[in-house]
Amino acid sequence: MRSMKGKRVRVIVSYSKLDGEPNFYCSNKPDLKADKMLNVYARRWKIESFYRDAKQELGMEEYEMRKIEGIRRHLAMVFIAHTFLALGAIHQKGWPQA
Repeated sequence: MRSMKGKRVRVIVSYSKLDGEPNFYCSNKPDLKADKMLNVYARRWKIESFYRDAKQELGMEEYEMRKIEGIRRHLAMVFIAHTFLALGAIHQKGWPQA
């Protein structure tokens, strides 16, 4: 782990089956317990999917802002607009039926 430049890391080896291929997980937090580390890694996929969708579907890849308040406002407007568009699409399909 040359990129860590001598810092301690925690490596966990996990098997889905006893005779299966191992999965290796590495963290720069050596005091992190194995179950906590695997829990965090499992949630990571949802976060990465969110960022991919936000960049591709909501145009977040192109925007550039420096002030945190501007970023918050922009994100709020984008997500509100997306929510209204999604609700409008559901409403046009006639769901839910009253």
